[in-house]
Amino acid sequence: MIVAQTAVIMLLDYHAEPGWLLLAGVPLVAGPLLTGGRVPSGPAEPAAPGTDGSFARYPLLALPLAGALIAAAYHLVVAGRFDPVTAVLAIVGVVIVAVREALAVADVRQYARRLAEREARFRALVAGSADVTMMLDETLVVRWQSPAAARHLGLADADVVGRPLLDRVHPDETDAVAAALESGATLVEARFGDGFGVWRETEWSVSDQRADPSVRAVVVYVRDISRRRQLEHALHQAARSDHLTGLANRTELRRRLEERTAPGVLVVLGLDGLTSVNQLRGHEVGDAVLVEAARRLRAALAPGDVAARLTGDQFAVLTSGGAVHAQMTASRLLTLLSDPYPVLGVASHLSASAGLAEHTGGSGLSRAELALQRARRLGPAQPPQWYDEATATLLRRRLTIEQDLPGALLRGELDLLFQPVVELPSGRVAGVEARPRWRRAGLGAVADTEFLPVADQLSLHHELGAWLLAAAGRQLAHWGGTPPLWLAVTVSPALLASDGFVDLVAATGFPPSRLIVQFTVPPPPPDLVDRLTAVRTLGARTALDGFGVQATSLSLLRRLPLDLVRVDRRTFAGAETAVVAAVVNLARQLGVDVAVDGVEEDAELTTITAAGCRLAQGALFCASAVPERLEAYLDSQRTAH
Repeated sequence: MIVAQTAVIMLLDYHAEPGWLLLAGVPLVAGPLLTGGRVPSGPAEPAAPGTDGSFARYPLLALPLAGALIAAAYHLVVAGRFDPVTAVLAIVGVVIVAVREALAVADVRQYARRLAEREARFRALVAGSADVTMMLDETLVVRWQSPAAARHLGLADADVVGRPLLDRVHPDETDAVAAALESGATLVEARFGDGFGVWRETEWSVSDQRADPSVRAVVVYVRDISRRRQLEHALHQAARSDHLTGLANRTELRRRLEERTAPGVLVVLGLDGLTSVNQLRGHEVGDAVLVEAARRLRAALAPGDVAARLTGDQFAVLTSGGAVHAQMTASRLLTLLSDPYPVLGVASHLSASAGLAEHTGGSGLSRAELALQRARRLGPAQPPQWYDEATATLLRRRLTIEQDLPGALLRGELDLLFQPVVELPSGRVAGVEARPRWRRAGLGAVADTEFLPVADQLSLHHELGAWLLAAAGRQLAHWGGTPPLWLAVTVSPALLASDGFVDLVAATGFPPSRLIVQFTVPPPPPDLVDRLTAVRTLGARTALDGFGVQATSLSLLRRLPLDLVRVDRRTFAGAETAVVAAVVNLARQLGVDVAVDGVEEDAELTTITAAGCRLAQGALFCASAVPERLEAYLDSQRTAH
């Protein structure tokens, strides 16, 4: 376009033919149309910081001006003068060229300014980035690194530029990183040496731009992930260890058990009394006791043994020795854990229990825990207990009862069994004893002697007691009869000691005069006399169950307000009639009737009848039965008498 402009000026000065002038104007007009005002695609140098904004830095503008001056000078020499038309055309041509070039210069300066702004933004992003940017050549030699390298990794250009990047990679990972880069991987993790001689955990984002002619490099963005790795490690440790004691937790112990192939023995230890320490002295002291217990376990372990904390007061030790070694280890640990705990200025006293089981597959831990439960049920100061299949079966049944008993009433799984109590020697039915029965899939028929103690522990005694009294009373009212039968119901120790016991008896709706409340001892509640007196005040009678089987003193018979004593037949097994008569007479002197429970043979019946006992029950007369069968028995007895 510069050449075309110069040619037009010279043709105008020499009054050339219109055809030549038209031919020279074609590129002048087509040039801007073809370029469309586009700026160059390649990079351009920005204007110098000190530019004054003049056109002095753009010499191309001088070419058409110089052409115009040369043409004018030549015309002046040849023609000797300028005619008005020539002068006007020359001035117009110069102005057109100057305006066109001024616009082009402004466009170039605007593009240079935009390019400078982009470069400034790029440098700001690179300089402020947490990632270190490096550009590598074909041989993975560093040719450029961002300023962030010095700030984040302590690496000066002299330490990196011109050297292979792999020289900074940990020797154990060099081959793997090189293979990853050659294979075109876009994400690489490696230990990277910083300027202080420390191996940093880094993550690389790799962009291969060697095919881009404007870059021709492998661009690597290096990010320091050391803190992230430390956090991941801390989280991993927290997931595998107990936060209070630092021992392995249950999850970690299970993992080690799954990975273990060598034989071993699991010892599960329980601290008894920790709840009391927490309640009496606070959880801070309780936590300090647990920390001290963990320290004692660590100090007592042999090399290769593993200690873990399972729950609040339970620990486990996996030992590599045999059964004898494990027994000795468990005994030693029991002694250590039972010693006083002088922590936080106070001495706390606890006892410990231990259960042992051989590590065989994945059931070792659960078996050791069952053995610990057995040891705890036996009471304090017991030697370590080994897992026993028969005992474990009973424990599993007990655990199943604990889990399934809540909700049994709502599911309709409870019913009643009745057994008649007969008068001697006539054999007439005087009353019936009602006992609950629980039928549960997987457990079968569960007797009250098995599930009522569990109900007491689960605080279900009031719910079950209210149902028992109401259901038995309705059934007895349905039977009717003359004279009316009395009803004997056994209440659990927890129900007998509960605050609402007397009110519960009063609210049954059953005539109190026909109700006998039975209970067993020991241990009696402190206000047992007052409770029994209140029951008798309602019009009901009281009975002591299991006399002769449990440790019951005669002084208790004198002290308690009783109407009836139920004596188990085993108390009189093999006894002479005179011995039985002595017991019966003693009870009568205290104003208490005697009923013998569990009579099964005619000889037993003969003995107790001769001794003057007036009440008896047992399979000899009628076994415990559902209401329909007992009703048939009652009908037959009424017919017979």
